[in-house]
Amino acid sequence: MDYEHASGFYAGGWGSNVDFGDGTSYELDLYAGFSGSVEELGYDVGYI
Repeated sequence: MDYEHASGFYAGGWGSNVDFGDGTSYELDLYAGFSGSVEELGYDVGYI
């Protein structure tokens, strides 16, 4: 699932079932960030 705003803000999540052999049955990754550009230079700053 992803969300993106015209301001450059984005957020989302990714999930999957897993079997690491330690009783863990799922993985969930959440992320958010901000991207944009200044003239010809693009940037993206995010956190997972």
